[in-house]
Amino acid sequence: MNKRLTAMLLALMMMAATASACTTADVKETAKEQEYLTKIEYSNLTDDKTQKEVKKLMTDAGISAERQKRFFEDVKFYNEGVKRENLTSDGFEIIDLGTTKYDVFSLQTEWMEKHPDFNGHNCRITSFGLYGDLIEIDKNAPKREDWILADLISIEESPFVNAEEAELEQFKVLFSAIPTEKTKDVDIHVKKVQTDWRDRDIKFKNNNKVSLITVFFHENLTEQDNVFIGHVGLLLTKSENELYFVEKVSYQEPYQVIKFQNRTQLNDYLMNKYDIEWGQPTAKPFIMENNQLLQGYRPNPNNTGDQ
Repeated sequence: MNKRLTAMLLALMMMAATASACTTADVKETAKEQEYLTKIEYSNLTDDKTQKEVKKLMTDAGISAERQKRFFEDVKFYNEGVKRENLTSDGFEIIDLGTTKYDVFSLQTEWMEKHPDFNGHNCRITSFGLYGDLIEIDKNAPKREDWILADLISIEESPFVNAEEAELEQFKVLFSAIPTEKTKDVDIHVKKVQTDWRDRDIKFKNNNKVSLITVFFHENLTEQDNVFIGHVGLLLTKSENELYFVEKVSYQEPYQVIKFQNRTQLNDYLMNKYDIEWGQPTAKPFIMENNQLLQGYRPNPNNTGDQ
């Protein structure tokens, strides 16, 4: 079996698995009175004005000019490779939560016809490319990289990513799967992540302008249960009530920036997208901001399953 096919099968397994002192009870308490999000305001970074706004936020957060340049080259490459009607027009647009302007399968077909030898960049490649200077990772720490083989192939095939060996090893460390217990208790999984990152010397630099948002999923497809980062993005702070979430939705789906007023809205957006399984022996997805459970974390109210 060639490495591309192997990586694709592992990626499908990840998709199947996804179909601190602070506990879930603490953060749910902060969010329980807030109405659930029903719409989002987003941009696919198609216009100069929006790009300049995001660049300023990135610069204020300490993201290097070189990392920004590479990111916006990726955005340009992607946006020029898909039909314009699939993307936002100038500025931001408002759309119902859980809907898109595009058909995912049509986008995937269109992309693969144009780029048969390059899957594109995903959320992990994009986020690490921006955030790499703001996190300390021992490149020699233990790695469990089976779940990110597709990422590594995309990095190898990418026309833009020229990762040095040390940075590539750090990428493998950060996105390694983390062994956990057979339980639906999210608090236990959060502590497993925190302990694992501490033991492998993963440290987030103090920065009140940007943070790493990771969505963890619990899988039991192997003998050892694991949690792994199934989605990730950057949260940029413009002001107390103006947060910008930067993400690459998936390999063939767009780059986008979404405006939120608070972290509970960010939680609702992500949990509406990923907290969709029910009747499973695994835990619900959970969201970390750097190495802490996201303030405002709560389940998807539209998922009425038994978890």
